[in-house]
Amino acid sequence: FTPQDFAGIKLWLDGDSVGVSNGRVYKWFDKSGNNNDCDMSAESLKPFFNDEDSNIYHPVIEFNGSQYLQGNTISSINDASLNAFIISNGYETGGILQGLFSIGNWLQKMGIYRRQYTQRLTYTNGNNITDIPNSAPNDGYDFNLYEVDKKIDTTVNLYLNNMLGSTSSNGTAVGSFANGDYRIGYSNYQKLKGSIAEIIIYTGGLTDENRELIASYLMDKYAPPLNLGQDLKIDYGFCDTIVGSNINDYESYLWSTGDTTKMIQVNQSGLYSLQVVDLFGRISIDTIFIAYLDSIPNLIDKMVCYNNTYSIEAFVPSGNYTFNEWSDGNSNPIRLLNQNEIISYSVNDTLGCTGL
Repeated sequence: FTPQDFAGIKLWLDGDSVGVSNGRVYKWFDKSGNNNDCDMSAESLKPFFNDEDSNIYHPVIEFNGSQYLQGNTISSINDASLNAFIISNGYETGGILQGLFSIGNWLQKMGIYRRQYTQRLTYTNGNNITDIPNSAPNDGYDFNLYEVDKKIDTTVNLYLNNMLGSTSSNGTAVGSFANGDYRIGYSNYQKLKGSIAEIIIYTGGLTDENRELIASYLMDKYAPPLNLGQDLKIDYGFCDTIVGSNINDYESYLWSTGDTTKMIQVNQSGLYSLQVVDLFGRISIDTIFIAYLDSIPNLIDKMVCYNNTYSIEAFVPSGNYTFNEWSDGNSNPIRLLNQNEIISYSVNDTLGCTGL
């Protein structure tokens, strides 16, 4: 689905729909169909365009602390239930207050801010403040999904990465506010130092189910669930196979082998699993089965009677394989075993790899 599938969409700013000149954004086009574009004519105030952020692999609008965009008044955004979704990160900074999306100045109408004074993501409705503790450190933070879910005259809930961070039923917080032109990256204290990838705003009130769908849509877009791909069959040879997800970078990795790297090398048949944590803090798990069709079977333990011997022959797969040697250096594929011997053997393929 797309965000337009739900009624009440008022604004949809996506990093892939911008007007760019000399690396700067002069217009951010509204994809909602309502023509609520935002723009900037002054060259020095135009934010920068990055066509592929190295963390989320999508285009973003980069604000350096002195830039912003401005749009016209969005009709009926002020006196109805409101849902706002913002994908944004924050650079290291100081100061008091930076805007993400705002109408009017601080504590005048409505705004969604990065508030350095408290290091919190903050929503203001009129002169009321609702915020999420420990959500916007001044030394910078990675991309987050920040949500405002205001049910008019009832409650306002703030979410960080789809986790409830704060709630209020204060009359001012949940009431109407004076409408006006909107701005991106602006506050009357400081401009934003950070990047914004996407902003979606609805009025009328999304159901809890649909709010979850939009949140999942955005998080899956910027941090897709882990996918190790289809199971693999290795038709010939014993060489290492590289396994892993090369689509996205994750915050952490844990393989069933105990490895904690993005990719691993395997040369044995088996089921391999990987658990990752994405930039939104979600855990994702996937498995892949690797089948070496010419793998060497394990030797079976054998009881040898006292003063007797046992003849054993190394199994060499059919095709272009050659016996290498036993673990004790014996180069004859057929040998005799005595008591209390622990051995293994190896086979070479024509690719320069050895199977055990």
